[in-house]
Amino acid sequence: MLANNCSATQLLFFIFIVLQII
Repeated sequence: MLANNCSATQLLFFIFIVLQII
């Protein structure tokens, strides 16, 4: 499942980090 949604997971995690920084 992680391999199938790798891009979506990385993008979501990146957005989460950006929100934490802001």
